[in-house]
Amino acid sequence: MEATNSLNIFTPTQTRVAEVATPPKLNPPSLKEALHIVSPKLLPFALSLSGNMADAEDLCQATILKLIENKDKFLIVDFKSALRKRGLPEDTKNADDIEGIFSEMVPMHGAIEGYNELVTMGHDVYILSTAPWKNPSAWSDKLLWVKGYLGKVAYKRLILSHNKNLNSGDYLIDDRVANGAGEWGEKLLRFGLDKNGQPFDYPNWDSIIEFFKSVN
Repeated sequence: MEATNSLNIFTPTQTRVAEVATPPKLNPPSLKEALHIVSPKLLPFALSLSGNMADAEDLCQATILKLIENKDKFLIVDFKSALRKRGLPEDTKNADDIEGIFSEMVPMHGAIEGYNELVTMGHDVYILSTAPWKNPSAWSDKLLWVKGYLGKVAYKRLILSHNKNLNSGDYLIDDRVANGAGEWGEKLLRFGLDKNGQPFDYPNWDSIIEFFKSVN
């Protein structure tokens, strides 16, 4: 799949901003696998809170379940919302090549508020997104989406590119390293969850806002 289900935000040179990118399709681990992945860090902390191993393990399981249940809430756009509207299965192949599909997506929780807060904080926020090459409607749909949900605050701040490394700025927030995002090096802030369902350093919009408050 060439383009995924989100918009990306990046900061032009000499300004501070973020990019929010599209997470890949995730195959979440089983509860047992997820517990094995995060237990070395999570279990000792849970034990310090609960005081006994049984309650600590229950707390770990509840935390992991919460992460898995909300794995799709770490984007700016809910790609699956468009599939649901059309009555299509969530694992539909090449769904991003369907004409008009991007016009039917709704924002994810906290995305619009987070974007506006970054702007209010004084950051020059641009949306950097990769549109599918085989779906011409996606290019215009993404523009209309930005106009409809973000309005004047994002006026002329949408960039569609398959080579994010050709853009420059202070920070790039992306859940992937594809399409040149990995070439941002230390400026790349990994967003969302990895393929094992484990959170990156910046798993949601709250963590993004906290980071920019710390560097403001």
